[in-house]
Amino acid sequence: MRACLPLARELFAAQAEEYAQLQAQIDEVDARLMAWHRADECSRRLSKIPGGRSDRRGDADNEDPGA
Repeated sequence: MRACLPLARELFAAQAEEYAQLQAQIDEVDARLMAWHRADECSRRLSKIPGGRSDRRGDADNEDPGA
C-alpha cells in the first residue's frame, strides 16, 4: 500500500498542475469575453433583459465600458 503513495502524489500533483493551467486559460478567455461584452452595445442591452446573463453574473455589466 505504501508503495502506491509516491505514485498517487505524483499523479495528483500532475492533475493539480493541469487544473491550474486550464483555470488560467478559462480566466483569460473570460476576461476577453467580458471586454468584448462591455464594448458591444447590443450585448450590453441584451444583458439587461430579466433572466439573462446579468442575473447570473451580478453587477459585472454595470461597469463603465470605457474602463
